[in-house]
Amino acid sequence: MKHLVRVVFACAGAALLLAAEARASALVYTNAPCVYLLVSNGTAQSAVLLGPTGSFAGALTVPVYVRSSLFNVTAVAPGAFRDCAGLGSFALDPASKVGAIGAGAFWGCTNLASVTLQASVTQVGPSAFLGCSALTNVNLAAATGLADVAQQTFGGCSRLPALTMPGGVTNVGLGAFRGCSALTNIVVPSGVAALPEATFQECRRLASASFTGVAVLGVNAFAETGLTNVAIPAAMTDVAQ
Repeated sequence: MKHLVRVVFACAGAALLLAAEARASALVYTNAPCVYLLVSNGTAQSAVLLGPTGSFAGALTVPVYVRSSLFNVTAVAPGAFRDCAGLGSFALDPASKVGAIGAGAFWGCTNLASVTLQASVTQVGPSAFLGCSALTNVNLAAATGLADVAQQTFGGCSRLPALTMPGGVTNVGLGAFRGCSALTNIVVPSGVAALPEATFQECRRLASASFTGVAVLGVNAFAETGLTNVAIPAAMTDVAQ
């Protein structure tokens, strides 16, 4: 609950600053089981999911609108569900307008097993799913507008057996998949030119990897994996020691 209060005040403060500059208004609003920040500037209205109202257990589907269908939910705040051990699954409605999943939004959700995203998602922040050790299913490929898999996004997701990156991804952050020890195969989109330090380190069951567009391979990018045979892309110009 203390964490939620910190998130509410941080997001409310940012929104109120915006309101002062753009003549918008902001309001913290409860739509059980979650709290939202409602922002209106007179012509557009949106809602940011700040987190649960208190301790939460079970499955959560984020609605398209809150407050009598007046406010589109457009983002999940940074740290919104951090350390929410009771969260078992998270889903966006098929008609969702959520474009951003904030940094560390689900960090430490140790019982989160399933995540359902939609095409509306274009940004997933650093460490969004860090330490989600029960995660076995996430349809990341549904986020067709996603260009960046940020630093440590799936770090420590030790039960995740498979993951497909959207074809439009052009950047993968440091340690993005580090410690995904159940991952057996990965195809890196051809638009990704570099795999930074520790991208797939400690993916101990990783037996197959394709990264045809990669020119730069960072330190320990594939250290402590199960890879035994890798085709080096023709574009490769730099392999770190």
